[in-house]
Amino acid sequence: MSIWNAILLGIVQGVSEFMPVSGSGHLAVLQHLFGVTTNGDYYFLHALLHAGTLIAIIFVYRSELNNMRQQLMLNRMQQYQQTEQKQYPKVRLFAMIAFASIPMIIAAMFYSMFSSLAVKTAFVSVMLLLNGILIYATDQMKEGNYSEGTLPFRRAILVGLCQCAAIVPGISRVAAAYGASTACGLRRERSLHFTYMLSIPALIGIVIVDLAMGISRGISLGEVPGALFAMVCAIVFGILSLRLMKQIVESEQYGNFAYYCWVIGVVTLLLTFIF
Repeated sequence: MSIWNAILLGIVQGVSEFMPVSGSGHLAVLQHLFGVTTNGDYYFLHALLHAGTLIAIIFVYRSELNNMRQQLMLNRMQQYQQTEQKQYPKVRLFAMIAFASIPMIIAAMFYSMFSSLAVKTAFVSVMLLLNGILIYATDQMKEGNYSEGTLPFRRAILVGLCQCAAIVPGISRVAAAYGASTACGLRRERSLHFTYMLSIPALIGIVIVDLAMGISRGISLGEVPGALFAMVCAIVFGILSLRLMKQIVESEQYGNFAYYCWVIGVVTLLLTFIF
């Protein structure tokens, strides 16, 4: 695969990972066009692309993550010294993310099986169409009144369970988690925030699994520079995408992504049968 193709994949990953349009679906379509096969290099590239978006979200939310780390340490010291219990909101958020990530850990056992569907472009196209329906349904939901500080834990776990749908190529992690968060009553801007926080452990898991699969199948040294260029592009465009997505939700333009998914799904499906 050429450097330019790798750069394009990095840009697409950075943009689509944090928008509800399925990064895996877009990568599957492009890799089909580029003739990329599911060998060790394929999984190594996927690992670095997701590592790029993981770095992007950690960079954007670095202040909040550092605040969470500090509150976890203070809470631990408080328990150790048996002093008066002070409530730390970031500790509760951390616990919610941990509990909500449990379903994704279980779903990881089926990751290799579902990732093999990425080469079936017709299947991915249909999933993109379904993803558009999910986005449209979410856009029609009423505004909730929960924040992360008041959302019941059982609802957080439900959001994590719905996020598992993203192991299917063509279904967006953002669309699934954001839709579930909104349905569970989180305010839209908090739904987006919780969705991105929840994506951090999911991305860590994907990077580890893809890297392990790549190493086990063999990685060509000649593909490493292209994969690194792709990762850098995923970082840069991931940061831009995160900031843009917040503006889109605040301006109530989220539903427009449904039309995009429907167009891309139909066009890809037609091209699959033509070529």
